[in-house]
Amino acid sequence: GNGRGFREKFAPGAAKVDDLTVMYMQHDQQGIPLGRVGAGTLRFREEPDGLKFEADLPESRQDVREAVARRDLIAASVGFILDEDGDSWVHSRSGSVRTVRAARIIEVSLVSVPGYPDATVEG
Repeated sequence: GNGRGFREKFAPGAAKVDDLTVMYMQHDQQGIPLGRVGAGTLRFREEPDGLKFEADLPESRQDVREAVARRDLIAASVGFILDEDGDSWVHSRSGSVRTVRAARIIEVSLVSVPGYPDATVEG
């Protein structure tokens, strides 16, 4: 396991983004955002297999572009705030699963180590 002691998944339509949703490197909120929804440089779309995002990286961040192209950076992670009563839990002998039903995505980050193996990035 990933050390969390539970699995987490988002229900379809659970993730809400707004103009303030941004993209960072490694959840570094002190850093300059790589994109923002309100600026038109970060876009999200819901697809049958999950929430997808696309960003127009700043010209000055060739390092990020290169790391994604080389597959050194292959993962994404989201920071979110759960709505009130926005999740549900199922507990069984095989473990616990938390389903997020309503949350606001504050930021998405490109990360070296994913929290979830399916959260991947492509150039």
